[in-house]
Amino acid sequence: MTIQSIIIVATISISLLHTRISLNAQNMKNTESKKVVILIAHPNLQESKANKALLEAVKDLSKVEVIDLYADPTGKFDVKAHEAKIKSADAIVFQFPFYWASAPSQLKKWLDEVFTPWAGTPVVQGKKLMVATTTGSEYEAYRSGGRNHYTMDEPVSYTHLRAHETRSNL
Repeated sequence: MTIQSIIIVATISISLLHTRISLNAQNMKNTESKKVVILIAHPNLQESKANKALLEAVKDLSKVEVIDLYADPTGKFDVKAHEAKIKSADAIVFQFPFYWASAPSQLKKWLDEVFTPWAGTPVVQGKKLMVATTTGSEYEAYRSGGRNHYTMDEPVSYTHLRAHETRSNL
């Protein structure tokens, strides 16, 4: 699978998710703003090809907000700002490059320090969660019996655990 194919698939997925949320919001009695928050966790986003292109593809979608987990060089998070953005969202997208069969350290740190304490609270409860990840390997490598020996779901199973813990929907 080429970078262009990955970008097209991910862009369509995020666009469909955004459309589905917008349609659901129109059907709700409460018409407050609904949005998708993308948490990008890339240690070198400026040099990225695929992740940078994914963000570029959704930058003009209304009600899509991006939080860069590597924005602060000290590695600290603005928890209150993140809470406000995520609380007002219908969906959260964890976007990251696949590093050694896992997510980059800053995403894991954010999950431990920020996301997990919100478990069971209105901040994340009932939110739709999505993982958008890129790899340096071809699609076939992440199949049972493939070069990497695992499917993509197996190494990122911790996201399913977090979704269950926080009563979110993956």
